[in-house]
Amino acid sequence: MVSIRQALQLIDKTITVTGIETITAENSTDRILAEPVYAPIDMPPFRQSAMDGYALHFHPDFERYQVVGEIPAGSDKTYELKPGTCVRIFTGAAVPESATAVVMQEDCVAADGHIKINGTLLKGSHIRKQGEQIARGESALEPGTRLTPWCVGFLCALGITQVSVYRRPKIAVIATGSELIKPGQPLTPGKIYESNSYMLASAIKHYNCGEARLFWVHDDLDAVTQSLRDALTWADFILLSGGISAGDYDFAGRAMAQNGVNEIFYKVNQKPGKPLYFGTTGQNQYLFALPGNPSAAITSFLVYVLPAMRKAGGNGFTGLQKLKIPLAAAYTKTDNRAHLLKAFSDSGKIHILSGQNSDILQSFTEANAIALIPEEAKTLEASEPVELFLL
Repeated sequence: MVSIRQALQLIDKTITVTGIETITAENSTDRILAEPVYAPIDMPPFRQSAMDGYALHFHPDFERYQVVGEIPAGSDKTYELKPGTCVRIFTGAAVPESATAVVMQEDCVAADGHIKINGTLLKGSHIRKQGEQIARGESALEPGTRLTPWCVGFLCALGITQVSVYRRPKIAVIATGSELIKPGQPLTPGKIYESNSYMLASAIKHYNCGEARLFWVHDDLDAVTQSLRDALTWADFILLSGGISAGDYDFAGRAMAQNGVNEIFYKVNQKPGKPLYFGTTGQNQYLFALPGNPSAAITSFLVYVLPAMRKAGGNGFTGLQKLKIPLAAAYTKTDNRAHLLKAFSDSGKIHILSGQNSDILQSFTEANAIALIPEEAKTLEASEPVELFLL
């Protein structure tokens, strides 16, 4: 049995990225860049007007400037401006090389084919220099960058249509248990509605860490073994829900062994979620067997599986945000296990919620954090800080 810290270290040491794929820039939002991007053009690609107004060849001897033409945005028209002449120009339009400044239309008076400038005009005013934002060949985005919507906009502004990103993991979620039936079916004696697979798939979607497919299997060694064998033909991660304890009908451990899965650790000194299993095939495929009780299953996912999937997707071993907040009331435990408790953070204090049993999800719906009470702690007094995983 390992500690929480040891379990996280072993997972981090084992996980590698799933691979690289090329996708369109427009569909790359929230993906992790795998290779550097260099600017293929200057941006802006030409001297560009930053305002609607007049581009002119400034000369201190002139108070009025003759308007000799017009350049709308997108036009390839240009002019050789002489001192005392100008052209009407619009935001984004190409500024003639002979122009030395752009005056905003609000800062001048136009009449009889001429303009008169009000106030002082500085050389280069309101002209965006070619390559001012980025020059051709310069680094635009570094590997490891999470592609936000504004990153996508930047890529498209550079004319880039494809980028190399880390591939998102493919995930098989396998729910085991002969007592389980799908929601919507009649609830017969001895049966319960299966929720873990839907909850785990929803968490994967919520945290945007992979693509999940759901499977269900009865408590039968051959059935569980075959389901695992099928999943290993395509999945990067396999999440087994239930069947990992030591009961007569818990077949996950034997099924994984028969499929050549190498155990990294089994059991963590924590409550809930002690019977947590992590293993690998050695072929960049990873298996987590999660406890069957729903609260224990989702707690184990959030603390261990989420950072593993993020690392596989190129995002580093990053899980939920952590911080320390004082307890609102004292907490006492009587065992030597670390406790992962559903909690609510409010007004700078952390409140431990009731309903901490590993089967209870209702209290999770009220939680916005998981509080970690260390193994060695016995009684933590009110106002003593505890570590939190923020939900």
